[in-house]
Amino acid sequence: PWRSCGTRHELSQRKDNGEVVGVGVGHLGFRHSRSDFVSPTVCMVLFFFFFWLLLFVSVPFWVRDSSRHHVTRTQVLVFKAMFRLKVLQLQYLRDHPSEREGKVLSVEARAMEEVLKLMSGRNDGLDVAGLRATLDVLGNVHPINEARVVPTRVPGLHSKANAYWIYPDILGQHVAQAPVILFLHGGGYVSGSLASHGPVAAMLSVRSYARALFLEYRLAPEDLLPAAIEDAMKVYTWLVQDEKIDPKRIVIAGDSAGGGLTLLTALAIQATNNLPVPAALVAFSPWTDLTLSSASHHKNVAKDTMITGHNLARAADWATGASQEDQRTYSPLLVNLKPERFPPILLFVGSTELLEDDTLLFAEKAKAAGIDVTLEHGHGMGHVWPVWFNFYEEAAQALNVAALYIGKHTRINELDQ
Repeated sequence: PWRSCGTRHELSQRKDNGEVVGVGVGHLGFRHSRSDFVSPTVCMVLFFFFFWLLLFVSVPFWVRDSSRHHVTRTQVLVFKAMFRLKVLQLQYLRDHPSEREGKVLSVEARAMEEVLKLMSGRNDGLDVAGLRATLDVLGNVHPINEARVVPTRVPGLHSKANAYWIYPDILGQHVAQAPVILFLHGGGYVSGSLASHGPVAAMLSVRSYARALFLEYRLAPEDLLPAAIEDAMKVYTWLVQDEKIDPKRIVIAGDSAGGGLTLLTALAIQATNNLPVPAALVAFSPWTDLTLSSASHHKNVAKDTMITGHNLARAADWATGASQEDQRTYSPLLVNLKPERFPPILLFVGSTELLEDDTLLFAEKAKAAGIDVTLEHGHGMGHVWPVWFNFYEEAAQALNVAALYIGKHTRINELDQ
């Protein structure tokens, strides 16, 4: 359909024996007569027809396999095709720039936003297995590159949990001297794996010139909180006490629920007097309020393109066994913060996500307590937008900010410079 779609102002025209030699979408160089032009309305109908056809055909692929690590190539190709089709549609429209809160969004960011919005609505009816499979699909749209993954055994770690070293190729023979990022994945404490979050952990480690230790902690509802905290503490203790890695060379990072787990782990380390604290924390859109009481949980319902209020409420109940007391206990926003033995924090949050206030209020509270906080408030951005580093520029830039922050807090010798 791209061949015959065009508008007069988009074509470079010259007359040749009564015909117009022009270029269609992407300047492909097709020859058209004036009668061949299809109106913009018809073009949009064609765009939407193919987009919705692709979406309809793809639905079975999102949920057909509930295996934690198996994702079909078809699922990945369908997602990428949906994204590229949306980009083409938005590029073809060439309407006024999408401006939100004074920020002009790239075409690619807008396309990803629309695709994710469609998918998030369909996720509301999925069970735990379906949610896990769907999240694995999203992770596999950009596979782990520029790094190798090595499973590792952490003595004493629960048998349901797994740990993996991610070694960036760029480190070469210096890998053993590189800083460590302990990465805690998101997924509402009920989903997430190396398949879903390994790519962002790998790219963060590549850009930070660090190695990453990726933890697949125990998930709810099979294992309620504090199981995930216990797993994270076990791995951090192993790094410091058994592997003899200088804590000034360790950063704990995570996204969404993994961001909340990052903060909960830091609080647990703070409470353990004989355990030194890490150099810094990085949390992308951390889930800090499992009671869902923040204003943005209502204000941004129509804006969030990644998560829905229904799924967030289900995750809170699954993670805590629907215990209101535990939902408060495992909400970093609702605990007393003390500056002593608490590392500096870099926080990311988008202005259109349900968890916006989870981060903004936590940042405000932490600063008031005397904790070193750096806040990146992405105006017009969605939930955990840096994970789309392979798809649009705003995400890539945010990941670079995180990498620079990690480097700043872990450089302690000349080799790091």
